[in-house]
Amino acid sequence: MEHLQQTQDIHAHKDAIWVIKFEPVITVGSRFFLATGGQDAIVRVWSCERMINGNNTPKHGQQKKNIWTENFGKYESFKENSKWKINEIPHCEYIGHTSDVVDLAWSPTATIGEHGGRYLLSASIDKSVRLWHTSHSECLCTFAHPKSVTSVDFHPAKTGRLRFLTGCFDCKLRVWDVESGKVQQWTQVQNIVTAACFRPDGALVVVGLINGVCIFLHYDGLKFYTQVDCRNRRGKHRKGRKVTGLQWSTKNDRTLLVSTNDSRMRMLRTTDFAQVMKYKGATNETMQIHGTFSPDGNHIVSGSENGSVVLWRTNHDWYQPGRASSVGYSKNKNDSYESFEMTNVSSCTATAFMPFMTTVRDAVVSSAKRKLASGIISESEFAEIIMSQAKHDMKMSEDDDAGATLSGRSKTDGVTSSVSIVAADAVGRLKMYVSGYPTQMEDSGAIVEASDEMVVEVEEINKLVVAIPPLMSALSTSSQSSAAAASPSSDVSIEQPDTPPPLPPPRRSSLKLPSRSAENFVQPPLPPR
Repeated sequence: MEHLQQTQDIHAHKDAIWVIKFEPVITVGSRFFLATGGQDAIVRVWSCERMINGNNTPKHGQQKKNIWTENFGKYESFKENSKWKINEIPHCEYIGHTSDVVDLAWSPTATIGEHGGRYLLSASIDKSVRLWHTSHSECLCTFAHPKSVTSVDFHPAKTGRLRFLTGCFDCKLRVWDVESGKVQQWTQVQNIVTAACFRPDGALVVVGLINGVCIFLHYDGLKFYTQVDCRNRRGKHRKGRKVTGLQWSTKNDRTLLVSTNDSRMRMLRTTDFAQVMKYKGATNETMQIHGTFSPDGNHIVSGSENGSVVLWRTNHDWYQPGRASSVGYSKNKNDSYESFEMTNVSSCTATAFMPFMTTVRDAVVSSAKRKLASGIISESEFAEIIMSQAKHDMKMSEDDDAGATLSGRSKTDGVTSSVSIVAADAVGRLKMYVSGYPTQMEDSGAIVEASDEMVVEVEEINKLVVAIPPLMSALSTSSQSSAAAASPSSDVSIEQPDTPPPLPPPRRSSLKLPSRSAENFVQPPLPPR
């Protein structure tokens, strides 16, 4: 996190902010929402927009400049991130809860097209879950519970009926149908539910308990599958502490990050349910602080009760095989972290990476993965898209190398990527940080000049195809026309004005939402145990 800069400081809430959730991003460069909730019982939705020449939007008739191909491999990530801002005036303010809002969940798809807005669920200590929509200011429906609700999550299926999961202080897990407003299935566990979520494919449900146990259930019938104890073998926390958060890796559906109140985060591999890494560095003894992944899955960020923001690399960057005893590092423990002070008057209660992709390559890969998961393209077509983008990156890298040789410049071994982090504290402040290499920004915020030139490493490009070795044979037979059809430029969307969806029905126990196609979500088989 070199040369970190604080770009915004917003007084978002009157009291502590307990949870922040970004809307899933659909297209590169398009506006997306950030939802926040906390002690003041108000849910606020903020618009995140890219600044164009110091303004939020270009003037009428003015064409946007294609910044994605400008200065390829030369700090384009930092230049892009520095233009993203959170609008300091809330897009929506939802009032209705009577106690702390402790969890939020966005619907997996927008209601109309890509810019039609989304549904938002909020869970509260006031024994209720409320349904909202970004185009409407009133609560659409209230789902009552017998005790305080600690967690909520939408089912990830993008077709069929909207359903969501709730965890409650009454030790019960419930799956609700939004349209009918009724519980479809439920089960009881052995202790208070403090965190719960679906696996990204929707086949598994994970439940975190107050004693540090994580239970895995089949979604169909909520039948028990297995459980894992997230606790130390010895010490004062050997009996287990509360699970404060569950986050699936943005790289794959087989890695789960579990945060607990023993100031630890543990990464579980769900193919064999083994603990593959433990992260230490943050202070989390009493609060509902948890870690989240970066968009590429290579970093983890978490708040801390001492007011710091703490970051780790997902993979262990210090462990050397065969030298663990001499250097004191273990292959499944990562004590190496970076941190910076977010506040000196309270705790840093919530953190998240901004979810957008910072380069065209990331956008193309992300789009191809979504299309493959949705069945729009085949595995061979996915491989062709990845290889086409990789060849484009290599050509751009070779051009940059040639230019550096002619001008007498030398190639550096730094990294061009940068990240944006949003953090919240216990006094209602919302801050955004951008990291990157040394730059000089003009007052307009539109031009960023880098002191050195950098190019994309070939090894970084090769990482794009590591995940698909079985598909390499299909690449040799791919035609030129299919590769051209899968060019990177076709997946980059230009931001379009929002088209508001029709107003949802008034609040009542039963809803009739916009019609959807028949549910065709296929659950993949679970791994053997």
